[in-house]
Order: sequence, then C-alpha cells, then structure tokens
Amino acid sequence: MFIVFLLLIQLCYVVNAHNCLPEEECTVKSWREWENCSGNCKNITKQVRKRTICVDFEKVQPFTRENVVQFCNITVPTVETRPCQTCPVGIYNVISQKCEKCNYVNCRDDPCQQGTCNDTAYGIRCSCYPGYAGFDCGMMIPRDKTMTQYLLPLWMPPLEYGILTLTTLIIIMAAGCLCLKCCRLCGACSSDDDDDDDEERKRKKNKPFPYRSHGFRNTRKPSVVIDF
Repeated sequence: MFIVFLLLIQLCYVVNAHNCLPEEECTVKSWREWENCSGNCKNITKQVRKRTICVDFEKVQPFTRENVVQFCNITVPTVETRPCQTCPVGIYNVISQKCEKCNYVNCRDDPCQQGTCNDTAYGIRCSCYPGYAGFDCGMMIPRDKTMTQYLLPLWMPPLEYGILTLTTLIIIMAAGCLCLKCCRLCGACSSDDDDDDDEERKRKKNKPFPYRSHGFRNTRKPSVVIDF
C-alpha cells in the first residue's frame, strides 16, 4: 500500500514534499508554485499553478485531474491561471524573470514591435526606434518632461494676433488695388472720371458767394455799398 501512495505522489506531481496519508484520500493540498508561461514562441498565453489532490489512482481510471475532481466531488478550485508577462518572442521564465529566446524565431515572424529586425547567425536582432528598448523593442523609455516642455512668452499670443490682422489688411488692400487695375483695363472705369471729379471740386471752391458782415454786402454787381 505504501508503494501505491508513492506512485500516487508522483502521478499527482506533488512538490515541496507534500505527503499523502491513507486517511487523506480526496484531500486537496495547498497551492504549488507558478509554472513557466505556456504558449507558442510568438503568442504567449497563460501561466498555471495547481493544487495537489491525494487519491488512490487505482480507483480512478483513466487517471486524470478531471476524473479525480469528479470522483472526489471537489468543488474548490484546483487549477489557477493568470496572464503571462509580456514576452512576444519567447517563453517567460518565472525564476529568472526574463524572456527566453526561441531558436526558431526569424524576422518573418515580425518580432520587433518598435524597430527593424535583422537575422544573424545567433538569432534575430532588433534595432529599436528612438525612445524604445528591450529584446523586442517593446519597452518605451520614459522621457524627462522638463527637457521636452517648452513655454512660450506671454507676449507671443498678442503678437501673433497682430501679425495675422496686419497680414489680412495687406491682402485686402492688395486685392482692392488689383480689382481697380482690372476694372480700368477692362474699360469699366477710367482715370477720366477722377479728373472730372477734381475739376468739379476746384470749380466749387473758386465760386464766389454772398456774405454780409458789419454793413458790408456782396452782390453780383462789382459796386460796393457802405452804410453809415
């Protein structure tokens, strides 16, 4: 019987020296350590940890975890999963906490997230774009905000508005002059009209007009009448 339980321990993948006693049949032990991330080389999926279940394997055939859970009527979770660390071109090792590179990855798999890929005799090599780093160029380098922040002086916005207004007026005046030249060129208006207006203004300015002041009276006759 002791040999049977030793075999049971091996089949249940018992770690950390979990011991199953005869009276502990269908007993669920504590959680084991997290396993390495599972998935293909490019698309890492999940990380798994399990709990040890003590049971006589001769009573459960085929001897699988699902059948053991059903045989013992276990309702508590025995398997737990969680998303893996970001590792798009390898397997994430929970012990070293690093991505282990796959040997068969090449540039055709497009492994470099923010960079260009180069095939070498020792595998791939990603040349990252500025601001990115890492094995697959997936890590963004934080920038110092004080180095990239530029403040405009307070007088800059009013100056911009003034320049914009002046530019608009110049454009309007240029458009008006252009329209006037086109009008004269087409014959719709001529410079003679302006000369006639000037002559009319001069004639009105030189025209005599009657006035009366302190006994003086101006008439159309050239004579002057003085009253005492």
